[in-house]
Amino acid sequence: MTQELDITGDACPLTHVKVGRAMDLLAAGGTLRVTLRADALKAVMSSLKAAGHRVTAAERRDDGLVVIEVLRA
Repeated sequence: MTQELDITGDACPLTHVKVGRAMDLLAAGGTLRVTLRADALKAVMSSLKAAGHRVTAAERRDDGLVVIEVLRA
């Protein structure tokens, strides 16, 4: 089951804090789809990789936002 999280209205460090909390609530092997601003992408990706999660997809939308899919470790 894929969970959705929209952090487009948040600024760092709240972006990766919210993503980390959402990942903690997923069962191992669960997927989180995150919509975020491009300026938050580097920090969020870094924190996900440090926690051992895997980004399985990334897409830049026409409106400038980015959607990533993350597989929980």
